[in-house]
Amino acid sequence: MPARNIEPEHRRPQERPTVVLRLVRAHHREQRAIIRRAMELDWRIVDLKFYDDKLPAGLSPDGALVDCLWNQPLMRQLRRRGCPAVRCGMYPNPHDNVFPAVVTDLQAVGRLASEHFAERNFRHVGFVGGQAPLSHFKPLYDAFRARAGELGAECRLLAFERFTGEDAALTADEKKRIQQRELTDWLKQVPKPIGLLAFSDGMAARICVRSLEAGFAVPREVAVLACGNDPMTCECAPVPLSGIDFGGEEEGERAVQLLQDLMAGKPPPTATVLVAPREASVRESTDVLATSDPVVARALRFMWDHLEQNLSVDDIAEHTGVTRRRLERAFRAQLDCGVNAELRRRRLDEFCHLLCTTKHSVADLAPRVGFHSGEYLHACFRQAYGKTPRQWRIEHAD
Repeated sequence: MPARNIEPEHRRPQERPTVVLRLVRAHHREQRAIIRRAMELDWRIVDLKFYDDKLPAGLSPDGALVDCLWNQPLMRQLRRRGCPAVRCGMYPNPHDNVFPAVVTDLQAVGRLASEHFAERNFRHVGFVGGQAPLSHFKPLYDAFRARAGELGAECRLLAFERFTGEDAALTADEKKRIQQRELTDWLKQVPKPIGLLAFSDGMAARICVRSLEAGFAVPREVAVLACGNDPMTCECAPVPLSGIDFGGEEEGERAVQLLQDLMAGKPPPTATVLVAPREASVRESTDVLATSDPVVARALRFMWDHLEQNLSVDDIAEHTGVTRRRLERAFRAQLDCGVNAELRRRRLDEFCHLLCTTKHSVADLAPRVGFHSGEYLHACFRQAYGKTPRQWRIEHAD
């Protein structure tokens, strides 16, 4: 009997997992990372912003990435369906054991900001938060203040007065003007020079505007550091803003990985997943050393603006309008170091920045910051960092 041709059993191709998104407040870098990684995993993405933040009828998602809290209607609906979900955001929540969360380590942000100002010799710092009480921003402020105290700085706080029911008749513009006056009055009262940490890029830009309008130089009298580091805001502010990146891309990637694990049946983490911030991107708004001596301030600006030149202490003293002896005494009184030591520190700082942000060789970068001898550069670098420039670049590469 001839053998029959047996047709292979028809199998449906495995369906793509469907994942819903609700990311209204998430940073755009985090959203891009989520979408990119989801596409690599061949997930079908449904953005709930097209459905008024509700699950469309007939859709049974395999997972969800959201930025809302556990007790909101969408989250309750997901929980009833047994749908794995991961919350993305900036702040931990006591109920992150209901839906696991991947959030910014705000305490690490606060410590990093204090260290940023300490490196620039600020003895007075301040935090400009949201409305009183600080609520979500309190861990950020507490860590910022505590670390500043450890580093010998005094910390001030501006938390805007909360509008009450009596203010219901005020328009949005009127409320904005009230807060602007509150900020301006506070800026006039705080000691100078002062380094200010703003809870957002937008607030940092507003601090710059109010400072300049009040006659304060940014960054010499008021230095401003932003939380977020969005280039669209930081590069376009009245004074380009230094900013701390919350690690949005890493947050997005870790959120996707966590959701993938949950969808595969793995147990959720026992604690909120905290993502450390990246080092501050330094722009003009904090590109200064804090000093109350105008002679030192003028000398520093001249040095920093001419790093590539073969400067001598006499050159700097002549530009500043004082004798070399007077300049050296002022530097030691204000910065506890000599002129050449500060010039070398600044050159190394800028050299490290270029190592991280460019692909140029060490030999090409050295003259751009005033190191015209490769041997001298390597000696200074090893003394300061305990390694070669090449080793440092590998460790700090993105």
